Amino acid sequence: MALNLSPTNYYELTNSYTGSNFPLAVISSSSDLELRVASKDDSSLSWQFLPAQDTTKYNICTNYEGTSYCLDVLGNDKTIPHLATPAFVTGQQWTAVPSEGNTYKFSNDYSGSGYYLDIYSDTKKTLMSTGGHSGQYWTLNSEGEQPTVSGLVSR
Repeated sequence: MALNLSPTNYYELTNSYTGSNFPLAVISSSSDLELRVASKDDSSLSWQFLPAQDTTKYNICTNYEGTSYCLDVLGNDKTIPHLATPAFVTGQQWTAVPSEGNTYKFSNDYSGSGYYLDIYSDTKKTLMSTGGHSGQYWTLNSEGEQPTVSGLVSR
């Protein structure tokens, strides 16, 4: 089921494991632009949910250092989320599954059924995992409307 989200609204993503003070952020030292949750004072990102080719799914996109990126998983390891150049690929097509309270679990077509965006309990880096871990339950905190991330051609 698709969410009813404006493609011009930005959201901060936090999860149930670390709470609202630790949003999804980029690991600036990672050459693959991998992600983690970090203090709000760190490098947190604002995200847009843009309709994917399959309109029940989303491209979850952001701007980092002036460049547009979308949430994706590595091609050689579909359990490692990272930022990638916007493209119409299955690793960037995310399904938002309504869950406990006002939270959502995010899966993508490339990682496969049953794998959800999660974090490691020690490093707070993101991964795709199975099960029902508290790090898989994400809250979308609205940050208001802004210009749409560039790079995806409308269909």
